[in-house]
Amino acid sequence: EGGGVSGHARIMDQVGSVTDTIVKMHHVGKRGDLIRDYIIEDNVLFWPGVFLLRTDSFCKINPQMQIYVNGPQGGQNYQFLLPMIYHYPYGYLDEVVYLYRVYEESHSNNVHGVDAKIMRWGCHEHTILEVLKSISMTRVEQYHYQKMTRCKFARQRMILYKRNYIGGKAIQKEFFKLLRYYSVDKNDIKVFLSCSFPNVKNLWKKLRKYKNGKDA
Repeated sequence: EGGGVSGHARIMDQVGSVTDTIVKMHHVGKRGDLIRDYIIEDNVLFWPGVFLLRTDSFCKINPQMQIYVNGPQGGQNYQFLLPMIYHYPYGYLDEVVYLYRVYEESHSNNVHGVDAKIMRWGCHEHTILEVLKSISMTRVEQYHYQKMTRCKFARQRMILYKRNYIGGKAIQKEFFKLLRYYSVDKNDIKVFLSCSFPNVKNLWKKLRKYKNGKDA
């Protein structure tokens, strides 16, 4: 018994002209791969109109029909999708099932500035963690997906701070979160060093010159 399916979306502007068609076929594989895809937003859509879920299946895993509300910043789609794709098989329709009209002042397009993005991401992170806690999975799975969630948002914030020239302390805070979960990659280190130690670029140049036998 399947839990639901998803399809493609067609984008329209305010006057109704089609501007694009979004095709997102999720990775076919184990259910854990799907949860990963939705947590890190890899090749997925979150527009509610592309999801067709079985009501009876959702009622079985959420008999009280409760939805966790964490402010006006969204994130409710996670509460439908994560439990459903954990407990049930999920399918795909290779066709357009949703027409999405873009308005300049819509909820999705009305997030501007660093503070607004940080607030929305914080809301999403908190919502995902609460949803994961509500799913009956093993402790190993809980840790794995919670770690994935925390690292995703820590990395997003770190990159956002760098692009907006925000001080090194904010970046250091997110970097050490990644370090605590043993999830630091080369790009994270590069961002951390370049923002925490502004002269590190010149230092690397000097070290390379020294290594090549040139005067530092």
